[in-house]
Amino acid sequence: MKKRIVLGFSFLLTMGIFSLTALSADAAAPSSIMELRQEKIAKKLAFLQEKAGVEVKNRVQVKIEEKEAAIAKKKADEQAAAKKKQEEADKQAAELAAQETAKAEQQAVEQAAQQEAAQETYAADNSQPDVTTSASQSGREIGEKNREYGEQLSNPDLSWEERQQIIQEKKNYNQNNHGGW
Repeated sequence: MKKRIVLGFSFLLTMGIFSLTALSADAAAPSSIMELRQEKIAKKLAFLQEKAGVEVKNRVQVKIEEKEAAIAKKKADEQAAAKKKQEEADKQAAELAAQETAKAEQQAVEQAAQQEAAQETYAADNSQPDVTTSASQSGREIGEKNREYGEQLSNPDLSWEERQQIIQEKKNYNQNNHGGW
């Protein structure tokens, strides 16, 4: 049995050494394969990076275009709202002007009607015979004459004698027309 253990151990040892030398001989060949694989992987990686970069650029470009479209739409909406607001303001101003014009026309019509009514009343008053009494007519004449004397006396350029003369004339006129005071 000892013989078997020694023989098994030596066999394993021989196999281990043989496998190590076989690996080192095969190691040179896999390095060129590994280099080819690494190159292929590097190409795929570069292709993927390029493709991903293009996709990212496309996504960014799409987002930029969407934002520009949104900004343009917002600006157009604001301009449309401002235009609509201006149109409403113009419409209100036109309505207000029309109301004011209608109001002015209505006032002019009312005023014309009032003037026409006043003229008719005046014409009706003038067409009636004058029924003033001689006393009231005489009172008006005396009042007018006294006003004339007052206006003459209000002249600051009159001398004292001229004032006395006007006052005397006034007294005489009033005594003659009133029968004395």
